[in-house]
Amino acid sequence: MVSEPHVQPSETSTPEDRRVRWRRSIAAKVAAGFPVESDARFLGWIEEWIAGDIPISEVQRRCAEFLTCRTPSTVDMVDLTTDTILDDVRQRVPEIAGVLLTSPEDRAERARKIGDAWGLEQD
Repeated sequence: MVSEPHVQPSETSTPEDRRVRWRRSIAAKVAAGFPVESDARFLGWIEEWIAGDIPISEVQRRCAEFLTCRTPSTVDMVDLTTDTILDDVRQRVPEIAGVLLTSPEDRAERARKIGDAWGLEQD
């Protein structure tokens, strides 16, 4: 039995395909209540990936480095924004008032599992 050679998604996908994947990923995260990074540097890296200039693994590497450099006050601002959004949602939809906030690590793990379940490939 001859196996097919492994082809990275970026080798076969177009910038339009990658942009659709990005938009779909963001929509899913927003719909699931996950925070979405809006830093201009991160979005610039995403644009480089969409253009095909860098692989998604490089975006992930840069993002991980970027996140480790954030100050606690910056992280608190992100969590404060999440709290504010959730407070607003809880007021509008009282039946979810008991939903607990999760840690950034738990949210990242859940996002990874969703990506795996959807078959989103990471190159």
